[in-house]
Amino acid sequence: MFYRLVLLLLSVQTGFLVHAQETEQPDDTTTATANGTTKIDTLQVTPTGQPGKVEVKADERLKLATEFMGTPVNNEPIVKIKGYRVQVYFSNDKDLVNQQRADFMSQNPKIPVYVDYLAPNFRLRAGNFRTRLPAEKLQFEINTTFPDAIVIEDWIELPTLRIE
Repeated sequence: MFYRLVLLLLSVQTGFLVHAQETEQPDDTTTATANGTTKIDTLQVTPTGQPGKVEVKADERLKLATEFMGTPVNNEPIVKIKGYRVQVYFSNDKDLVNQQRADFMSQNPKIPVYVDYLAPNFRLRAGNFRTRLPAEKLQFEINTTFPDAIVIEDWIELPTLRIE
């Protein structure tokens, strides 16, 4: 019984909407032109399907937020590319991951180390390698200390260029 009542109300409401659309007169935001084009503010709709024009008016705060989110750290841009890293360790215990991070950094001070969180685990990753071969070399070198290390594909920071 309830479903019949809801269905009846929806059909009556739809009938009113169709009738209102058929009898709607152009107001100050809708303008009918001689060539059959209807202009609504800056959106033009033509019956022949020709392309129209859309003008987006956004709040200035949106531009400021976009600029803020894209602000590089220490005035250095960070560009990410596809590459490889060695996943040294992962665990759901952050303290244990930080301990492994300290061990890795003491043995390999020149290799950048990253800790990120992908629920429910913290992942310890090392290096920014463009190709798989140097990543596998690092994996082989640390295999005795970190036997669970694996090479993974990841977004990496561009390696710094050595100027000689």
